[in-house]
Amino acid sequence: MPAERGSVLLLAPTPKGWGETAFAVHLGKELLESGWKVEALIHDSTAQLFHGGGIAVTPLPEAMMPFLELMLDEKIKKSRPAAVVLCDIVTSIRALKRAGAGPDALFRSGVPVTGIDTWNSAVSGPSMDMFGTGADALDAEAWLEKLPHRLKPVPFLNWNAGSGVCRFFPQGVPLSSAVRRHIRREFGIGYGEKLVLFCTSAWQYGPYRNRDGERLAAAVPPLISKYLSSLGPSVHLVHIGPTRYDGLALGADRYHWMPPQGADIFEMLMRSADLFLSLNISGVTTIRAVAAGLPVVVLGNSCQARTLDELGEFVGGPLHPIVQESASALLPLYPFTLWPLGLQSFLEPTLKENPFLETLRRIELLDGVQVVETIRELLFSQAAVYKLRRRQADFKKRLMELPTPSTAFEAALSRITGSPLTYETAQCSPDRSL
Repeated sequence: MPAERGSVLLLAPTPKGWGETAFAVHLGKELLESGWKVEALIHDSTAQLFHGGGIAVTPLPEAMMPFLELMLDEKIKKSRPAAVVLCDIVTSIRALKRAGAGPDALFRSGVPVTGIDTWNSAVSGPSMDMFGTGADALDAEAWLEKLPHRLKPVPFLNWNAGSGVCRFFPQGVPLSSAVRRHIRREFGIGYGEKLVLFCTSAWQYGPYRNRDGERLAAAVPPLISKYLSSLGPSVHLVHIGPTRYDGLALGADRYHWMPPQGADIFEMLMRSADLFLSLNISGVTTIRAVAAGLPVVVLGNSCQARTLDELGEFVGGPLHPIVQESASALLPLYPFTLWPLGLQSFLEPTLKENPFLETLRRIELLDGVQVVETIRELLFSQAAVYKLRRRQADFKKRLMELPTPSTAFEAALSRITGSPLTYETAQCSPDRSL
C-alpha cells in the first residue's frame, strides 16, 4: 500500500460533460492507487459516475451552483490540497463563469492549479462553432495563461500533442459467453441476430436556442432507424439514453431502450453488442467501445447544404432512397462532428491525423449507401471485424507506452511547484519517442 502523499481536489462542476467527468474519475482512481487522498467537487447530475470509486465526493445541486465559488473556497481552506485539477478546463471555467467567478476564484489561494486540456487549446482555438451559425466564444484566455502545465488525454488528442500527454483507455473485464447470451436473450435477441448499441447524452436532446439544432436533434434518430431497418429483421438497436425515441422505423421488438446505466452494467451491455454506433467521435462511450474490441461506426456531417441538389453534389452520386425520404426533415444541413451541436471546425484540428481514427469507421451520415454497406459489413463479415480489431490492438499497444494520467499529473505538479520529481522522468518526457 503506497504511503499517503497529500490530497488532490478535482473540480468537475459541469452538468452535462459526462466524458470530461469520466476522465476525472479515471484520474482520481489512479491517484488513490498512488497514495493520494482524492476529493471531488462536482455537479450532482454526474454523481453516478463516482459511485464506488473511493473518491470523497461533494455533489452540488443546480440550485447551489451560484455558490460554486464559495464552496470552492471552503473546500480549499478545509482540505488544503496539494493541487486543484479542473476536469476539464473548458467546462470548469464555464461553470465558474456562470457562477460569477473570475480567475481569482482559483488562484488567490496559492494552491497549485492544473487541468485537463481535453481539446488541446493550443490548436482548437478560442471558440466553438455551434449549429452552423457562427462561433461560441470560450473566453478562457485569462485562465489558460495561468495554466501552462496541463494534462492532455489520448485518444481525445493525438499522442504528439506535446508535454502533458497521457493515456485514457478504460479497461473493462471480459464477459463470459454465458453472460453475453443471457443479456442478449433479455432483449429477445436470438442466435444469428445482431445487436447494435447506440448511446445518447442529455445534451443531445436540447432544448437549444436554435431551431436547426432542435430540428436535427429530432430528425437524425429516425434516419438511423431506417438505415438499420433496411438491413433486415435480424438487426436490433439497443439505445441507452435519458429518453426513449418514438416513431422509429424499427418496431418495439427491435428497438430496446434503457436509461443510463452504472459503469459495470454498461460494460456488460457493451461487451454483449456486435457493433457500436456513435454520433460523437470524442465520446467516452466511443473510446470504451474501441477498448472493448467492438466494431465502431461513427457518423457525422461535413456538408452544408440547403437543397437536395446541393446534398447530391456533396455525396457525389444519387442519394440513397432513405436520405431522399428524410430530406425534408434534415435540410438545411450544417456540419457537425458532435451531433447536433456542430463543433466541426473546433474539433477537426485535434482529430487531424489522429491514429485513433484508424480504430473505427468514420462515415458521412447522409451518404446512405456507404452507411448501410459499412454497418452490414461489420455486422456480417468476420474478415472485416478481424481487420478492424487488429488496428485496435495495434493502437492500444502504442497507447500503453504513454504515461498514465497520475504520472502526467505529478509531472505537471512538479513543474508548477519546482519540486523534484518522485517518479521516472523518462516516462513523462515530451520528447519521448512513440
